[in-house]
Amino acid sequence: MPIQIQLKGANETFNFLNRLPRELNKEITKAGELFMKKVQKSAKLRAPRATGFLASQINVKKQGRRIVLSTGNVPYAYFQEFGFTPHVIPIQYLEMHYGSPGARGVRIPGRDISGYAWVSRNKPFIMPALKANLAKLSALLSKRTKNAINKARR
Repeated sequence: MPIQIQLKGANETFNFLNRLPRELNKEITKAGELFMKKVQKSAKLRAPRATGFLASQINVKKQGRRIVLSTGNVPYAYFQEFGFTPHVIPIQYLEMHYGSPGARGVRIPGRDISGYAWVSRNKPFIMPALKANLAKLSALLSKRTKNAINKARR
C-alpha cells in the first residue's frame, strides 16, 4: 500500500522564503538610518555651543551599505569627544572660530599671559548620544523585522 503526501501552500512558502531576505535587508537598512538620524539629533543637542559650528557639521551619510555619522571637517571635534591635555591657545584662534571670546587673556597660577585663553575641558557629545539611543535600538529592529515578515507574506 503506497503512502501519498500532498503539500498545500508549498509555492507560497517558497515565495515567502525568497522574498524575506530582500525585505529584511531593506527594513534593517531603514532601521539603521533611522537609528543614526536619532543619534545625530541627540549629538547635535549635546555638542558644545560656543558658535554652533560643530553641531551644524554633524551629519549622517550613507556610504554603500554603511551608514556613517560624521563631524565633517571640524578639526577639534575629535578632541571635544575624546579629551586633550589642558592648554593655552591664542585668542585670535578663538576669535577666528568662535567670534569674540570676551576675554583679553588668562591668568595661570604664577603668571599672566595676555592674548591667550586657557582650554581645560572637553565635552563628549557622540558617545553619550549613542548610549542614550542604544536602548531603543532593539525595539526598532524588532518592529522593522515584523514589517519585513509582513511584506514578504504578500
